[in-house]
Formats: sequence, structure tokens, C-alpha cells
Amino acid sequence: MAENPDINNLASGMIHDSRHAEQFRRGISFSQETAVPMEMEASQFTVDVMKNMGTFDASTMKSYEDDAKTGHIYRRGWTDKSTPESREKVFSTMKKPRK
Repeated sequence: MAENPDINNLASGMIHDSRHAEQFRRGISFSQETAVPMEMEASQFTVDVMKNMGTFDASTMKSYEDDAKTGHIYRRGWTDKSTPESREKVFSTMKKPRK
């Protein structure tokens, strides 16, 4: 959840989390196999939106650009168990047109 008094972090967090909602709507389940690619995809979406808007500071942009490359896991005890197949499933599902 986006919680930050900094408007750049708040707005970018809302964009990022909205992408997770779309991922769930498209049937992607959050698991140790999909967490990292879901974060990567949501962060790349956020970067694209922020670049389109053009009003975000450099440090916010960089943090999402970095996460788009590496992803992250925020759940305690989880590790990255993604595979090339689970990554491809997330990325290909999200590239399809919205129904």
C-alpha cells in the first residue's frame, strides 16, 4: 500500500499498485514463483507511466527502473522461486490486450 508524505512516492506507489490489481484481474496469482516477475512488470508499467507524465523526480524514477530489472519480495520468509516459464507467463499475460 502506498504510504508516504512525499507526493512522488505516493503517486508512483498508486500507479504501481494499480498494475497489481490488473495482474490479479487477468488471473495471475501471487506466489513465490510469480512475485518477482509481477513486481518487475508492475515497476516497468510504473516507469512507462511516469515517463509519459514527466513530472516525477529522478530518485523515484531510478528506484522503479531498478526494480523493473530485478523485482523484489516483500513477504517475510519468501524467496525468489521464479523460473523462465513463470516470468514469461506474467510478461506475456500482461502484454495481451485488456479484455
